Amino acid sequence: TQLGPPPSPLTSSQPSLVPANFVPNQVVLIPPSLLRETIFRSVPEIKLEPTHVDRLKTSYQKSSTRERSNTASSIVIATVENLPIKKNREMDFDIFLANKQNSLDINDIRAIIESLNLYKPPNNSKYDSIIKYLYLKFLITSENKSERDEEKEICVNYKGKISALSPSKQLLVLLWQVDRITEKLTIVSLKIDFSTVSTEYNMKGDMVYKHLCKSIDGRELSCVLGYALSLYNSISTRQLNGFFLRSLCKLKEVKSPKNPSQNLLIDLYQIIVQSDNSNKIINWLIETGQVINTCPEMFVAYLLGFPELIYYLTTIESEIKFYIDKNENKEQLMSLENFEQEVKQTIQTLTDTRNKIHNYIFFLGSGHKDANQQDRNVLSIKNSWQKLSESSNFSQEVNLTERTDVDLSDFCFLTDFATFFEQILNIHKTIITQTELQKKAAERKKRTNATLRSTNTLSQSMPATIRHTTNRPPTIVPGFDSQQPFATRNSPAVPTNVSSNRWHTKTNLK
Repeated sequence: TQLGPPPSPLTSSQPSLVPANFVPNQVVLIPPSLLRETIFRSVPEIKLEPTHVDRLKTSYQKSSTRERSNTASSIVIATVENLPIKKNREMDFDIFLANKQNSLDINDIRAIIESLNLYKPPNNSKYDSIIKYLYLKFLITSENKSERDEEKEICVNYKGKISALSPSKQLLVLLWQVDRITEKLTIVSLKIDFSTVSTEYNMKGDMVYKHLCKSIDGRELSCVLGYALSLYNSISTRQLNGFFLRSLCKLKEVKSPKNPSQNLLIDLYQIIVQSDNSNKIINWLIETGQVINTCPEMFVAYLLGFPELIYYLTTIESEIKFYIDKNENKEQLMSLENFEQEVKQTIQTLTDTRNKIHNYIFFLGSGHKDANQQDRNVLSIKNSWQKLSESSNFSQEVNLTERTDVDLSDFCFLTDFATFFEQILNIHKTIITQTELQKKAAERKKRTNATLRSTNTLSQSMPATIRHTTNRPPTIVPGFDSQQPFATRNSPAVPTNVSSNRWHTKTNLK
């Protein structure tokens, strides 16, 4: 905008609104004695008419009023058009939607909502990852319940234009306006990955059960336990007929009565090595130790599937009850009932495998042991059941305290069982390494002795004249200092007509 010419002074008979002695507080007056030392000594005195000042004051009042009104209207617009969503929450959605694979428009959002209302995965595979992401973002827990409720109230009561919002806020508003959105996202996200999830949990349970069966097949484990029992009874006045297998990993902490520098685990290994079927038992320890070592982690991943599937099942049952009470939407009710049967069948299959694993562990003599509360896997097991107990749809039909104790006890047994194999195999590797080092040292010593013998034999086979010559003292050259490697002042002088390099060559030849 171009500035126009300055306004011309107006003449008016109205009195001035400015007081006669008015001085703004922000103006600091220069004393008259110092004016001549400042720039104001050359500033001319200009007199303004009172009407001109009145016009400036009126113009200022109008502009300030207009600015205040614009500010107020902008605040109202910000309150309506820009939802007061938390910045970190909005930023998470913006980052997710910034990816080209996750870009959504209003039609995409409505297609996702339609599939959620029908409790069916969308036909477009592009939406699968988006629904699983939304499930995590709309999940309500005890920690974020107040924040989610506040956000839901803001979005549900929004009456403005959806198109005026940013993509992330469009998504939030449209989804929160869907009835029971959290439950629908939970069920549909499970449906998307249910076949993969159920297969993975069943596979891990079957692997743990198979590894336990392998440790019992044959007589190797019985032989090892028999050697351990005999070793204990031989050093103890109290005779035992059996012990919990958790005691095997404690043998390393007991000193050997024969050699205090060793422990009972080394004694047990030496007994096994001296037995008739030592090779067979050692091979069994190596093969079984490799598979048992993976059991604790795999068992924890298998156990975590139970509270997760039970949580999904309780959510589905709650939705079924909601539609039965509502007595409408037969299509949604049928879809939920069919999915409920699939989840129940999977849980029953996992439970059957879980019972077989527990029976095997009980057969091996698990005993009771307080779990390490700082262990990462122990915390995962406890937190998974605790999370289920905090669910709003969970029914107290399952004794969570008893179930948690059984899971922790079985996990601790597998951990100790794997630790025993690891400890005894470390002893095996150490002894094998020491044996190989001793063999290499013996071979080096043997080669050294053979070299010395051949040298002595060669020296004795030499003629007497050669042996005498080799023992003759070095010849002393007159005028040459034998203690210094180069020529000294006692050496012959270098001729003037011969170069120094040539002279040194002849000296060396001499």
